[in-house]
Amino acid sequence: FFGAEVKAKDLDLDAVPDLLVYRVHPTLVVASLEWLSLRDGLSKALFTGRPLVTQGGWKLPADGPSTLAELVRAAGYRTGLFSGNENVSKTFGMDRGFDFDAPGLKDPPEPGAPPVGFNDNAARVYRAARSWLLQLPKDQPAFLYLHTIHQHNPYDPPPDLRARFTAGISSLIEGSTEVVRGIDRGRVHPKAADRERLRRLYAAGLAYNDRELETFLADATVGYGPGEVAVVVTADH
Repeated sequence: FFGAEVKAKDLDLDAVPDLLVYRVHPTLVVASLEWLSLRDGLSKALFTGRPLVTQGGWKLPADGPSTLAELVRAAGYRTGLFSGNENVSKTFGMDRGFDFDAPGLKDPPEPGAPPVGFNDNAARVYRAARSWLLQLPKDQPAFLYLHTIHQHNPYDPPPDLRARFTAGISSLIEGSTEVVRGIDRGRVHPKAADRERLRRLYAAGLAYNDRELETFLADATVGYGPGEVAVVVTADH
């Protein structure tokens, strides 16, 4: 779809509705995207196909170029935003074109949410997306944007993956936001074993995200035939 060598500046969003609606014509489109930095001027590229639309500004303007969600909605799709990252939210104008913006998914969880003992951002995002899909008529084309935060701190995977990925490491350092920021700012000085454990906690978080995505896609694609589901996954990490 994008190609290994395609840069954000090369994306031609005007071609997307034709690709989705007329050439492929999927009933269900799932875009699982890790966001580009809000500071580098490319933060809106995957929503608009046009980087620097606000010259590096912090918010997607209401009168800017059409977003992908706006274009597919105009083509008859229901559109849902399921973001576990506050940077991809109404606060920054990123809800343009979405019929539904799922609440309560941002990391950290909303105040008063029951503790689960690990970073369950992916489960909350995918669970909300499944619930929304089930409420739609089966013949209703849908576009979903899913955004999880497990590429970022805290590196706090569920117990089974934590044990599997950190086996044999002598360090007990945790991947909390305080620890990660302390290392970045020179206040925490990790040893080699600490760094190895942090790398493995990071990998365990990604494995958890992948596992939840696999479950979601298995559920979401039930009842759809060949060529009826398009999945686009990308990242800036």
